[in-house]
Amino acid sequence: MKDTECTAPRSFFTEIVAAISDVKFSSDGQHILSRDYMNLKLWDIRKGSSPIAIFNIHEHLRPKLCDLYDKDSIFDKFECCFSGDGIHFATGSYSNLLHVFSHGNGSEKGITIEASKIPDSFYELSSYGDSKGIMVWSKFMILINK
Repeated sequence: MKDTECTAPRSFFTEIVAAISDVKFSSDGQHILSRDYMNLKLWDIRKGSSPIAIFNIHEHLRPKLCDLYDKDSIFDKFECCFSGDGIHFATGSYSNLLHVFSHGNGSEKGITIEASKIPDSFYELSSYGDSKGIMVWSKFMILINK
């Protein structure tokens, strides 16, 4: 599998931010989730050479790559995971943020949740416009905790 982003103009940071920090397989074996510094990518192993969805996680940091490099933050690694049913997936970010997405819902925005130090609580920062974010979060946490 190869990524179509490889044809983009290259910079000093291209290989650093494109280095994969985590990979997970869905429980049905049909999808792969990969995480690099900038993006979370969903791959369908039956469809081949490019991801079927790319979710921008740190695109807002692109103008700050020099500063992140100087502070060694550009080498931070973020993990990803699938829910048990393979429909939902998540990755972490800075500032205790968790980004949760759903496969096939038509939204690449997903929801962003801030982790709380208070057990059994969370703060929903943004969603795709309805209360599904809370349902996704509840279902995701139940599946992770099993």
